Amino acid sequence: MTFPPVQDYFDLRDNPRGIERIPAARQYLPLRNFLAAVNSADSVFISGSARAQPHSPPPGSSDEASDFSSQTRLVFADSSLNFERDRYAELAARLRDEGVETVETARAPRGLIVKTRRPNLLALGSFRAGLFEVQDKGSQLIATLCKARPGETVLDACAGAGGKTLAIAADLRGEGRLVACDPDAERLQRLALRAQRAGARIEIGTRPLAGLHADVVLVDAPCSELGILRRGPDARFRIEEDHLGAFPRLQREILEQTLPCVRSGGRLVYATCTIRCEENEEVARSFERDHPELARDVAGIESPDGFFRTFPHREGTDAFFAARWTVSRGSDAAR
Repeated sequence: MTFPPVQDYFDLRDNPRGIERIPAARQYLPLRNFLAAVNSADSVFISGSARAQPHSPPPGSSDEASDFSSQTRLVFADSSLNFERDRYAELAARLRDEGVETVETARAPRGLIVKTRRPNLLALGSFRAGLFEVQDKGSQLIATLCKARPGETVLDACAGAGGKTLAIAADLRGEGRLVACDPDAERLQRLALRAQRAGARIEIGTRPLAGLHADVVLVDAPCSELGILRRGPDARFRIEEDHLGAFPRLQREILEQTLPCVRSGGRLVYATCTIRCEENEEVARSFERDHPELARDVAGIESPDGFFRTFPHREGTDAFFAARWTVSRGSDAAR
């Protein structure tokens, strides 16, 4: 399916009767469902932590709590080391005592969906104790695509504040090496605080160390972020079409820069939180065309083309795209 240009359906300021007034959008029922889902979120997703001893919340957690308390469809990404099912039961019971009802999720591997309407999650004692983290379920599914295993070396090349990084830390279970990079020092500081609270061991820096040979590299690339409109629908009024063209070039540059960090036989995952094919399928296909050492890894991905996608009207998550490749000749191969 090919989506119409962004200006045809996202800027509704001049269309007070809504999307039905936009001719180019009438034929795109999935797109109309996507927009309808922007304001329909009604639950939250979580997963539990194995931290045994509570500790004081890091500076700034009260501000974070006020930010997240207004969001209703989020994922708690576990960032700790033990994921036995009884840990979920313990966390669910703890949350119930704190006034938050949850149910298990069917698709994400380690999660609970919070059904209580608009709880102030980051003010809970269980959060302050490092028992869970907050994240959209789609984000956790992206982290799961990396298939990180204990003992492996993983690079999160565009870590930001570290939601997916912490989910990957959960998969490593304290065994292996996790490196998180981002040019934004403020976001890295938030990641450091979250990692401290969760008890996750993460090496944090603005760029990967020279000579890094990673088993897994995640490129959660900067993008137009159209996939998160359900949590910030007014963002569609700030979209400037002239700026959209820069994203594919930037995304491709980041992929080229990070590919040398993948060892032979390692995995490279490219992800965005947008629905634009120019930033998703077109970037992925052009990249693999130029690199014959890449083989698209479609294991566990149900779409016919082997790309991973989520949508709010379909999975009840933010809209994500991802491509995963196995690298046959990586950074450790003889040149």
